[in-house]
Amino acid sequence: MGWNSKVHSKLIDANAYGRLNLVDEDGNQQPNFVKVAVDYEEAERSKTILKLFESRWTLPKPNLLISVTGGAKDFNVSPELVTEFKRGLMKAAKSTSAWIITGGTSTGVMKLVGEAVRGYSGGNLTTIGIASWGIIKNKEDLIRSAKKKHNKKKVVFDYPTKANPASNEAYMDPNHSHFLLVDNGTQSKYGVEIPMRGAIEAVICDHYRDDYNIPGGEECALPMICILLREGPTPLLPA
Repeated sequence: MGWNSKVHSKLIDANAYGRLNLVDEDGNQQPNFVKVAVDYEEAERSKTILKLFESRWTLPKPNLLISVTGGAKDFNVSPELVTEFKRGLMKAAKSTSAWIITGGTSTGVMKLVGEAVRGYSGGNLTTIGIASWGIIKNKEDLIRSAKKKHNKKKVVFDYPTKANPASNEAYMDPNHSHFLLVDNGTQSKYGVEIPMRGAIEAVICDHYRDDYNIPGGEECALPMICILLREGPTPLLPA
């Protein structure tokens, strides 16, 4: 019998959340993170996560949602394309107070997004990484547990980002501001987060309905742009 998260795992109270102290990075940014369980009622779970964004993380209202997807591995693109990608992304984000959503790891296109955000000097950007918990390097150090008394009430967790991870692991990108780490009980499996990410993006767009200065004043969903960047042919699925 193959792995089935409904059969082979069980829900427990949230045991991994807080802020990251990026010990290998300059600056004092401490990204928020939380581990969330896969839920086959993604729409309902996504509404709960939206409450987390607003009430706990107090994210500013967006005027645009930018979803960036593409290669999860490092890939070769021309320096000119990288420069134009970063410049265009930051221009769109700055001019609209956008939220940026990526796969959250320090690899491939997600790393490029992080580098673009790091070079942005006009203020903080809301950059949310949604990744599979099972592929995150050093994730065990982020778990609150009665067996780890020093972790049980911890708020800030030291998180290195420089050592070489195993081939089936990845670090969270240090230039993102928030992380949702989606867990279905599997280890070293990419793509666990994809259904929930899609549901969260849909709920965000529906929640922040406005007229957005459209002639006639009719209310519509939050505008969303999806950016796909990688070399060669690729399926249209989030990285």
